[in-house]
Amino acid sequence: MKITIVSLGLIASLMAFTIETPVNYALFSGTIDNFDAEEVTLVKSNQSFSKQITIDSKGTFTDTIKDTPGYYQLSVGKNHVNIYVNNGNAIKLIADVKDFKRSLKISGNGAETTNYLLFKERQPN
Repeated sequence: MKITIVSLGLIASLMAFTIETPVNYALFSGTIDNFDAEEVTLVKSNQSFSKQITIDSKGTFTDTIKDTPGYYQLSVGKNHVNIYVNNGNAIKLIADVKDFKRSLKISGNGAETTNYLLFKERQPN
């Protein structure tokens, strides 16, 4: 009985001292339909970071963004969208170039801020 209690106490204390390593990147992925180009551009609002992200033949892309957090602009041909990226985010974008603004959907961990920005952008002045 005493061994069981001591064992449970030891296990509980080990679990309490488990340290998670903080994540210093964000995952960014998506699908863009009807887009003929091979890449999109992601630029941080203060111009300190710029990256070309390759799109495969099915219109999908995935990348790891290590220069976070902050506001970024994603350029998809002539279309642009402002997004907010923070460490630990896993953001997914889905859009159709033929009707980019209406078809644009942002989801995943950390998408709330970007969706709020989109909501405010779509409101009449």
